[in-house]
Amino acid sequence: MAIFKCKMCDAVLNVREGVSIYVCEYCGTKQTVPMDGNSGSGYNEKHESASVGSLLKRAFMFLEDGKWEQAKQYCERVLDIDPENGRAYLGKLMADVHVSREADLADVAVDYQHNNNYERAIRFGDPQMVNDLKAYSVKAAYKAENEQLNEQLRKKAENKFSFVCSYLLAVPILNVMFAMALIIDAPYIVNYLFIAISSLTNAMCIAFGIYLCNFIGCEKQRWYAFFKLAIIDICISSGAITIIIHAMYKTNWIITFLLTFIILCMCTLIFDFIGNLLEKRKVEKESKK
Repeated sequence: MAIFKCKMCDAVLNVREGVSIYVCEYCGTKQTVPMDGNSGSGYNEKHESASVGSLLKRAFMFLEDGKWEQAKQYCERVLDIDPENGRAYLGKLMADVHVSREADLADVAVDYQHNNNYERAIRFGDPQMVNDLKAYSVKAAYKAENEQLNEQLRKKAENKFSFVCSYLLAVPILNVMFAMALIIDAPYIVNYLFIAISSLTNAMCIAFGIYLCNFIGCEKQRWYAFFKLAIIDICISSGAITIIIHAMYKTNWIITFLLTFIILCMCTLIFDFIGNLLEKRKVEKESKK
């Protein structure tokens, strides 16, 4: 077997004696095998070092381009030559978590401290690389923990949002039922108080639903559906209150409805403002801790 280097990718190739043309198994380049009988003489420790450097350079160029599998393949070729090359394990780790730059390892929400490539990069890397990598892994693990916590909070928020939507569908129906009961034969004040309280609770639920939409990050269609539900809800509640006020004081239907609608909308905005203010103070307290 003769040993020589690929002219294109600098890979070390083993070629059978007597073969004059060879296709590189790594890059696919077709090339002529040197026939001077010294094909293996050029492969020494210096050329091996140059080969490792070239392969690593190619690997990190693939990482910059987001070609993770090709980067892994070139790192493996480095490890075939130098099994204790820390930079090659670093490249494989970067390909595993899909980052293009070494510093980006601190920005991914992935806990890779138990990744085999991470452990070997720590084991075989130079002191500077090891220190940097340990610092990056701590930040990444912290972000991964926060991301997991946020995902749990989002799921809880989704459940709460579904409950709010169900409540918004149910309460106006109850308001209309009590308003109709008033027309039949029921105490004015009892129905009025119930509908007024339920309408204010309704406004609070709409404000809470707005907060949940912001927290979850609802898309435009979902926002639009919730907005329509809230408007319909306020209109029905306003209509129920208008029925009672008209029955009690014989007021103008349209003016009473518009005033009631405006008041409920203002209450919703006030509840939303108070909720955001309380949430902001809560975040400030937690950041100080």
